[in-house]
Amino acid sequence: MLTLLYKFIVAPVSVTLLPFLALFHHKIRLGMNQRLKPRVWPNFSTQPIWFHAASGEFEYAKSLIRELKAKFPDIPIAVTYFSPTYTQNIMKFSGVDWCGPLPLDLPGPCQTFLEKVNPRVLLIARTDFWPEMLSQCRSRNIETIVFAYTQKEVTSPVLRYFAKWRLSLVDKIYCVSDADKIAAESLVKPSLVQTMGDPRYDQVHHRLQEPPKLIRPLCDRPLFIAGSTWPEDETVVIPALVNTLRLDRARLVIVPHEPNQARIKQITEWCDANHLSHQLWSESSERIHSQVLVIDHTGNLAEIYGWGQLAFVGGSFKGSVHSVMEALGAGLITFVGPYHKNNREALEFQDVVIDERPALKVVRSISQLDIEIRYWLDHPKELELHSRAIRQAFDSRLGASQKIARAISGSPCFA
Repeated sequence: MLTLLYKFIVAPVSVTLLPFLALFHHKIRLGMNQRLKPRVWPNFSTQPIWFHAASGEFEYAKSLIRELKAKFPDIPIAVTYFSPTYTQNIMKFSGVDWCGPLPLDLPGPCQTFLEKVNPRVLLIARTDFWPEMLSQCRSRNIETIVFAYTQKEVTSPVLRYFAKWRLSLVDKIYCVSDADKIAAESLVKPSLVQTMGDPRYDQVHHRLQEPPKLIRPLCDRPLFIAGSTWPEDETVVIPALVNTLRLDRARLVIVPHEPNQARIKQITEWCDANHLSHQLWSESSERIHSQVLVIDHTGNLAEIYGWGQLAFVGGSFKGSVHSVMEALGAGLITFVGPYHKNNREALEFQDVVIDERPALKVVRSISQLDIEIRYWLDHPKELELHSRAIRQAFDSRLGASQKIARAISGSPCFA
């Protein structure tokens, strides 16, 4: 019943409203323009492996694409996305042979897409189930697999009915954890569900192992890395470090989430107000000669975490924390603010306890962060041991991409 309701009412009405919504929303307008342009369809000599990722979920697909390319170098990879914001990231990834926006979820566009691309399998990263497309895949015997899937327990009868319908649209479900598996098994046949782990750990590990793109600046003091920060974060982090910086015990590296001119000016003015010397990466990158180094470009945060000993991950005093994986993968004692429950790893690594101290610590005030920083600077040997243990805990979660690739390669579509 839900499939019919979606097919004949929800989808047509939603598509009809899109032009009106596009007038007021830049991303919707950009997405519509991409879908209305004439398509340049691939001309593959063999059926491709098709990945779909809404936008940022492509980070979960990267390591799996790498694994499948190694196993099947002659099979092309096609990628679709929903949000246009991740287009360039997908286009630049070396494992992708063709990419484009997912068509509108209507019978005609979906049929045309499947005829032109002719995929052998569909792999969905985490979420973004589109009923019409999935129904047509099933009618064409194209196996659909969702990976890196997480599922909370659903108690509401209405939500359970919807969740069951949603999961019934795919053929296999590869979960991140056993808890996710148990929750998913309560909604679909247990035989469809397996625990495979989180492939994003593999992607973060890969990025941390890549050759450096930046020359690591010389510095003879411990580095505190404040990554993906917003003004709400910096009003806590900078004052918390003032005494430590003035005593010449450490240096602060700030990597703002949006390093535009206005934000850089705001950070340097706060440094001036706190009587802290500062420098910009673009002006002097060989040596950290000031108390604060401001990174005024994007794209290298994972590498920058590798410079440090302690880290704060931004967004967590604003509303939702950014990824903590890179800091933890680099072995840093990591701090977040009170708004972190949106992030699975931020919750999980609070329970990774080493000598009664968590790998990830929640701080709620300037004074609390100040106390934590001074503790670790007073105990350098303990900090080194904890850093090693954090890396071991992170590394123990690697390998999901290889497991998923092995499972997929046994599918009949590769026979």
